[in-house]
Amino acid sequence: MSDAPPLGTTDLRRWRLRVSDGGRHVWHYLETDEDIRAWPQTPEDKYWLGLDMGVPTLPRASTPMEAARHGLQFYQHLQSSDGHFAGEYGGPMFLLPGLVIGMYVTQTPIPEPWRIEIARYLWNRRHPKDGGWGIHIEGHSTVFGTALNYTVLRLIGVPATHPMMVRARATLHRLGGATAIPSWGKLWLAVLNVYDWDGLNPIPPELWLLPDWVPIHPWRWWVHTRMVYLPMGYLYGRRFAAPMDPLIAVLRTELYTQPYDQIVWRAQRNHVAEADLYAPHTRTVDALFYMLGHYERLHVPWLRRAGMQRAYELIVKEDINTGHQCLGPVNKMLNMIVRWLVDGPDSEAMALHREKLKDFAWMSSEGLMMTGTNGSQLWDASFMAQALCESGLSREPAFHDVGARLLQWLDACQIRENPRFYRSAYRFATKGAWPFSTREQGYTVSDCTAEGLKGVLMLQEASGTDLGRPMDARRLHDTIDLLLTMQNGNGGYASYETINGPALTEWLNPAEVFGNIMVEYAYPECTTSVVSGLRMFQKYDSYRSADIDAVVQRAVQYILRVQRADGSWYGSWAICFTYAAMFALESLQHAGLTYANSEPVRRACAFLLSKQRDDGGWGESYKSCETHEYVQSPSQVVQTAWAIIALLHAQYPDTAPIERGVALIMARQRPDGSWAQEHIEGIFNQRDFVPELQVQLYHLGSGQGRARAGTAFHRPRLVARSPVALCAGGGVTPTAGRMNATRFVARARVDLSSIAGVAQALRAAGREANVCWNEARWVLDDVRRQHRLDPHAPLPPRATQQVADMLARLARDEPIAYVLGTQPFGPLDIQVRAPVLIPRPETESWALRVAAALQASLQRVPRPMHIVDLCAGTGCIGLVLAHALRDHREVRVTLADNDPAALALCEANRARASCDPARVAVQSLDLYASTVVSQLGTYDMLVCNPPYIAAHAHATLDVSVRAYESRRALRCLLP
Repeated sequence: MSDAPPLGTTDLRRWRLRVSDGGRHVWHYLETDEDIRAWPQTPEDKYWLGLDMGVPTLPRASTPMEAARHGLQFYQHLQSSDGHFAGEYGGPMFLLPGLVIGMYVTQTPIPEPWRIEIARYLWNRRHPKDGGWGIHIEGHSTVFGTALNYTVLRLIGVPATHPMMVRARATLHRLGGATAIPSWGKLWLAVLNVYDWDGLNPIPPELWLLPDWVPIHPWRWWVHTRMVYLPMGYLYGRRFAAPMDPLIAVLRTELYTQPYDQIVWRAQRNHVAEADLYAPHTRTVDALFYMLGHYERLHVPWLRRAGMQRAYELIVKEDINTGHQCLGPVNKMLNMIVRWLVDGPDSEAMALHREKLKDFAWMSSEGLMMTGTNGSQLWDASFMAQALCESGLSREPAFHDVGARLLQWLDACQIRENPRFYRSAYRFATKGAWPFSTREQGYTVSDCTAEGLKGVLMLQEASGTDLGRPMDARRLHDTIDLLLTMQNGNGGYASYETINGPALTEWLNPAEVFGNIMVEYAYPECTTSVVSGLRMFQKYDSYRSADIDAVVQRAVQYILRVQRADGSWYGSWAICFTYAAMFALESLQHAGLTYANSEPVRRACAFLLSKQRDDGGWGESYKSCETHEYVQSPSQVVQTAWAIIALLHAQYPDTAPIERGVALIMARQRPDGSWAQEHIEGIFNQRDFVPELQVQLYHLGSGQGRARAGTAFHRPRLVARSPVALCAGGGVTPTAGRMNATRFVARARVDLSSIAGVAQALRAAGREANVCWNEARWVLDDVRRQHRLDPHAPLPPRATQQVADMLARLARDEPIAYVLGTQPFGPLDIQVRAPVLIPRPETESWALRVAAALQASLQRVPRPMHIVDLCAGTGCIGLVLAHALRDHREVRVTLADNDPAALALCEANRARASCDPARVAVQSLDLYASTVVSQLGTYDMLVCNPPYIAAHAHATLDVSVRAYESRRALRCLLP
């Protein structure tokens, strides 16, 4: 085996980490000595590159508190300039291939320093015995890892004759060659044109055309599965393969154990190597693939095109919703390929994708890897905040600045608006949430939201530190509202959203290498984070206190129900039983259940203590996640801290085991105050593993201990509410609809507390089947919000009558926006009522583009500006511009209309958007008045959505438009 990386190494002293835009991480390689002098390396840079940080050596701590202080003295050097703690988020070995293959096929240049350091990373991470690669950094060699990473090395210029490549190729051939790669690998190789599309099981994009109420509609899947399947379906439908070139031709000969043109590709669809197979196909999924195979030979071209178009539209919305970060690296690179194909290599979308892929390239002492998301910024920051406060170190003047900057970052990281494409992109609400990584990435995660809330509350409470202005109570209330809506019927909390699909959907899992990925599941870890966050909030605020009590009670019952017979809980987001015990026992503590009064707590403590090792620590192997049974490994500092925290939550009476564990943590502290990264501790999908952030701060006194290990990994999911789409033709007559609705609601025994019952009533009333499910969800969400009701409780009579009244209005073809009273428009929630025109998605799109252009222009050249929104209607256009330009104090907006109803709505929406009347005025102005031209001359910019429907065309509009929306606002003066 070669003793040097195949492409050499870069000068590590030239790498710099730039942190910007709320936590973006971008590594830069400085080419000139002048650049190096202008931008010196920081201790943070040096730490992640494995260079000497130049920090002082500290005396060995004699007490736990002293050790905690030494730890923070070291870790404060790693705090980024914006206040959070940047960190490596690697582990999986199937991510780099997506990065490199995606860049290769889209002709995106791979920077030379990246090329060198990717090769060095794979050289460092090859299996020591056979030279292959596994699914994660500690796994055995697999076809999935070896075939894809071998391909990466060839694409970046490593010759096939290099000793590392010769050995890896031998391992790949011994495992069966690339024909035995799992389905995700088959797709990546097919995109590269080194595997035939006929060798994949069908991935029909047509599934996106199913009505939303269908139980297997992709929107009901776990969000990561859904978002990866989305671009996969498009690429499969198009059968895209990179153009043939000499390297691709050579790869076709290197990856297989037989000549490429002799492979029977159709026979490879279900061919997966034994070394890779973790979740074999069920008979159900094999039968489904058999039927889909027949469909592929007979599929209807126009239907395929429609499915691909629908998939493309959702891909665009995902890109925009996340600032082109996307949910994760897999769908990010697949989306990038689709946008390259459809929008073109020189498009704005491709420029943004190429810019944001830098966020996923992390430079380390071992080389350059691709991270599991664009980082774990919030997750790490929230636990660092809690460690800082629970240890008491936040009160020490030396660490005041650490806490102040951390609180500032946590405050800025909270998501304050729902996604631009919220309902139409099947997204869960985000207003009030905290993400796993950055605000820009923008996905709600239940436990990240709760831990972010806890971090803010703890830092704000830290006495004597004056860490900054407390967060506005309304924003904290948004967080509580969001968390209360995320509880599932079983009492538990899932990760990204509520559970939307039946558990039987798991029978359709086609991935072979991952388990439990088809739908959301409730988790003890997520549930506990939410319980603890809600309970902490109650110490400061009485908002919805009764609702919180009810939610916590159901959550604790869930925790007790999922405890295993041996006293343990299975953990899904770190390794494994140790991690879950820490969270579950915290939940039980909030219900007053401790070792002294609870048999479940005593059984949990007995389980943990049975696993303590002779050296006083705890160590659990990643194999526990795969086997679902506890597997011992050498003691680790992080898992020892988790076990100690669990015992403290349980109020375990004997302090001796806790003190032995703390002694191990102290003994492993290094002279500079840090602790070494030992083994991987994080997990997802039962197979993917990641290292945890190495932060251990703890405080021991009066026989009580408290350890807090900052952790770094996570999970995924969804919910939808499509924008109102009004098109010409169709629909039942108002009279027939009203009669059906009245009769059905009055006579049928339908549960109007459930989405299914309301959807059934809507169908009986004549509503189109493909919209009933969404409309039912929106109606119930709206009524429960107004009455502050739990998402799963039966409706009281008054709320039930309100639902029935809303159904009757919908049956008369009244637009859903009027029934609900609001319509999303960009970041705002606009109040609407008849007959003032409902804002359209097309108007929203143009308004946001204008807002972005104005932002860019005023950023370059700040200047006073007065904008008039003529024919303002609800005021949506002008208010979106005012919202976008709110930091430009010299910009004023006037909302102008001559309809009294419209002017009243403009004033109401101005107040809803919290706009200053001095900057946003409402004025009566008639478009057809003779003085309008002279009046418009006083403004710098005019925006207008005037009447645009020709008189003869008005009669052809849908009845919901003709009967309810202002004719004057729609019809122009043209014949």
